Amino acid sequence: MSKPPAKRRAKRKAANADIDYADADESLAGNSLLASLDLSKSKTGPKAIAAALLTLLPADATRQHSMAQKLAKAFPLIISELDARSIMASRASEAEGTRQPIAFRFPAEGKQGEEGGSGDEMWTTIHLPEDSFLPVLKFLTGKEIVKYASLVNKAFLAASRNPLLWETLDKHSGLTNSNKKLNMTALQNLLRRPQFARLKHFMMPQNALKLSTKNTKQLALLCPHLELFSVGYSTRGVTGPKTKDDDLITIAENFSNLNAIHTHMWSITNKGIVSVAKIMECK
Repeated sequence: MSKPPAKRRAKRKAANADIDYADADESLAGNSLLASLDLSKSKTGPKAIAAALLTLLPADATRQHSMAQKLAKAFPLIISELDARSIMASRASEAEGTRQPIAFRFPAEGKQGEEGGSGDEMWTTIHLPEDSFLPVLKFLTGKEIVKYASLVNKAFLAASRNPLLWETLDKHSGLTNSNKKLNMTALQNLLRRPQFARLKHFMMPQNALKLSTKNTKQLALLCPHLELFSVGYSTRGVTGPKTKDDDLITIAENFSNLNAIHTHMWSITNKGIVSVAKIMECK
């Protein structure tokens, strides 16, 4: 096969060069748009961020495009990394807080209202041992501890994570699943936190959480001191591969310190109640 004439080769080369330059210009425009993003600006919303990220993809790309799939897989990794950073920062603050005294400042006697006074001479600082501070925190609910007490300073944060304050975990402590985003894996990760090491009373959040034999055994390992397990509607329905009697029996068999199970009476049978009672009586 004869080679194309020199003029034809030159035209084809020039055309390819034009295409390459056009792709390069589009790529540079996309990089410029990404570089110009400033997330600190209030006007930079999700739409602007999405538009900038889409410039990384070909104009005709859909969700099935390999580059689009790579981009989509990056978002969970970003969220995971941000969560990991949050955990590390929280642990660092808590560790630093354990080395700081729990201090309360009061107006110094005879100094209140005097003119010319300033600085520390106007205040009296009292340092309270953590053993004396924990009974004060016990007057608060779990929600109040998290929302208010833990945000005062690092010393308060460290004290608020003491396991003695978290022997009960239920909806009154802030454990809910109203948005149905909490799954069993997330719940188990929550229970792995050191602050729940002495958990004695636990109420399962109701929405979208179902027990299984495997999950029950894992919860038993995470909560070895549990004395009361409130199951509610969390067990699987009667149409599942096991009945609710079996689920309660599995709970009774795996939690060694359990002395009470709260559930709805219409979800189990008399036979199940008798079986669970015999198991717990033998412990």
